[in-house]
Amino acid sequence: MQNSIRGVCLSLLLSAAGIVSEGPPARPVDPAEAELIRCNEDALRLGQAMEFVRAAAAYQKCYDRAEALGSKLRAARALAGLGTARSRLFQNREAVDAFQKARKLALEQGDRETATVIALNLASLYMRQGALEEAARLLEEALAAQGTSGPSRIRQNLMVQRSALHAREGRIDQAVKGYREAIFEADRSGDSTAQALGWDHLGYHLLKHKRLEQADAALTEAFRLRRINRDRSLDLTYRNLGMLRLAQGDAASAHLLLGLAIEAARVTVGRAPIYSLYHRRAQAAIALGLREEALRDLETTIHFLREWRLTVLPADSFRIMAGVGAQEMYDRGTEEMYDSFLEVALDLYAGGRRPELAVRALEAVEENRAGAFRETMHTSAATRRQLPPQYWEVLIRLQNAELAVFRRDTPAARTRLAQLRSQRTAMEVGAGLKAVEGGQGAMPGRPVSVASLQQALQRSEALLSFHLRPKGAYLWAVTREAVTLHRLGGLGELEGLTGRFTQAVQDNSPEAVPLGEKLYRSLFGELKPAVISKPRWLLAVDDALFRLPFAALIAASNRDGTPVRLVERNRLQIIPAAVMLTERGAPGWEGPLLGVADPIYNAADPRLPAGSRAGTGTFPLTLPRMPGTAREMAACARNWGAPPSGTVLLSGEHASLRGVEENLRRRRPSIVHFATHLTPSFQQPRESMLILSRHADGRADVLGTTAIAALSAPAALVVMSGCSSGKGEALRGEGLMGLTRAWMAAGAHNVAGTFWPTPDDSGELWQAFYKHLRVIRQQGGPVEPDRALRLAQVEMLHSASWRARPNYWAAYFLVGQS
Repeated sequence: MQNSIRGVCLSLLLSAAGIVSEGPPARPVDPAEAELIRCNEDALRLGQAMEFVRAAAAYQKCYDRAEALGSKLRAARALAGLGTARSRLFQNREAVDAFQKARKLALEQGDRETATVIALNLASLYMRQGALEEAARLLEEALAAQGTSGPSRIRQNLMVQRSALHAREGRIDQAVKGYREAIFEADRSGDSTAQALGWDHLGYHLLKHKRLEQADAALTEAFRLRRINRDRSLDLTYRNLGMLRLAQGDAASAHLLLGLAIEAARVTVGRAPIYSLYHRRAQAAIALGLREEALRDLETTIHFLREWRLTVLPADSFRIMAGVGAQEMYDRGTEEMYDSFLEVALDLYAGGRRPELAVRALEAVEENRAGAFRETMHTSAATRRQLPPQYWEVLIRLQNAELAVFRRDTPAARTRLAQLRSQRTAMEVGAGLKAVEGGQGAMPGRPVSVASLQQALQRSEALLSFHLRPKGAYLWAVTREAVTLHRLGGLGELEGLTGRFTQAVQDNSPEAVPLGEKLYRSLFGELKPAVISKPRWLLAVDDALFRLPFAALIAASNRDGTPVRLVERNRLQIIPAAVMLTERGAPGWEGPLLGVADPIYNAADPRLPAGSRAGTGTFPLTLPRMPGTAREMAACARNWGAPPSGTVLLSGEHASLRGVEENLRRRRPSIVHFATHLTPSFQQPRESMLILSRHADGRADVLGTTAIAALSAPAALVVMSGCSSGKGEALRGEGLMGLTRAWMAAGAHNVAGTFWPTPDDSGELWQAFYKHLRVIRQQGGPVEPDRALRLAQVEMLHSASWRARPNYWAAYFLVGQS
């Protein structure tokens, strides 16, 4: 069959495609081509035998030979087979690279069926990592290319992939219908292997949606078919049955079945990630009271998770989703696996049986906290260098598409938005893969060592690492001399107290003082004097504590009964992860100050070109002008002491995305200060956007998290003095999202912002901050922004003016890597 892929053999559901022999040649072939056919057959047999390491090597050999012969079609199919083998080895980055190259070659050769198969497999891989929007886009393309005809195996896979997507989206009834149709098709074609896999995945999704009786029937049928056919993929069925028995309360059977799943996965490469199997068996062991056994399995789980993190696709969105539980078909995320380890380790520690587990638990907390953040910091610069020139154009179109959906939410607008998001993600993944391939983006998945953290600390510093979870809240206090662990009490009470205190500070309520005293005791009341006396506190925080104004806590009382604020006693700096202390370096302060202030925000602004103010434009918000911000920036620059040639102030039409990007690239400033409006993101309301200048046609430039992370901004300090500039969602295991994290991904060493709106048009606190920062620099020691912020806050506190109120100065915070 000319120009077909009748040799394509798709493993149903969430496996990748395998390319099989094309059968007897229709015409005589030369020896080199015959050898290529035999090479493909050998690779196929290895794949069918589930010897995927050898299959990958064989497909690579087939690809090299096809390239030498100039056979692009065979090269595309060999690459597709290579992607299959890599995917089954959970080498996701290598699999995506192979699939993308194969798809490009197939489309160039007009082989749409091969391209459709590859699109299906890319969709499967993206779905496995939680990128549902990208997966949906690939499935749409596959459906459009396939139509109503084509090989039945491809039709089955389309049904299966759509069903998996529907289940992930919560449309379980629609998913069940699709799965049953696919199973029926497999039964009609006599493919019992595809039937078994279909029942397995149907049962899994039913289990996830707590339809236990239906899940039991589906998984039992999968097990029956696999035993009859002596299927070597029993690890998946054992895993799912083990999960089912655990959900049914039969921990003993669950423990046995999950042990069988691990043994089956040891014999051959399984379909279920190995870390998932160990984690599930540990859960069964916990239910049976086998804590020591559970701890061993959870140690193994974390070991494999370190390796798995290196397979997450090199785009920030994938790394974030991996940490918060989107991977493995919306199964448990890495966060729950670390939580399980911590639960067991801390229980054994509290029982007095394993005192060393206090340190091991801290290492697990910080390893998980570092997670995707450390890899993002390590790879972002290399990835940016590989982004194509049109990336920024796509980002601008994406922003316009988001605005279009915000103004009028229509199916057409959402389709356009999904297309652009998919295009952006493809560029980011491609750039990340090039960086990894070039050796620039690889980050070893090494554990965190408490000993190395202690060595990295100065004698004047204390690391205070929090772990807040429903089953308990903990605080580790780490100095060069000692490590101590403190139980903080119930999470609900602590979160409630944190929320009430924060609101009382914002409202300038008299209740803020007693609440501040109580919260300080709850958090730090058990600390030893040796820790309290450390001048500098480095705070690795969790969940609700991201939004806590630590500076305003009441640490003590003066003799006259007036409160002593924590900021009066200690320097405070939030750190994204303790592991950053072992990698910190001194940033350079020689570059200029780049200030962005007083942009054009509305059509009435006289700075707009004549004749352009009448149009309503496309930006959906009308924002007031901020003329005072230009004066604020000029005063800050004077207080910093930079000469006029060392200061760049962008205002009016120059306060644009192009102006910011060009000056970051050409001038490489040490300080970047934004005195602009901020608004919630139109698509992610829990995050913020910096609003830049409006254009003559009514468009407005915005800087959201994606655009910021794509910038190169290795500044010593980024300041956002707009309202609630630090706003962002605190995701478990990932730390603070939003603009703060985005600037650090862009290379910033320190980021300063505000927790809530502040009513100071003249920016008195920032002027004091820059004055103190200048003095610190002139003293010749390290330039420390957290020290300057503390001095500025204390100056405001003792100013005998309205700025002495905590609702003003306590709004400001600093996050830093050092």
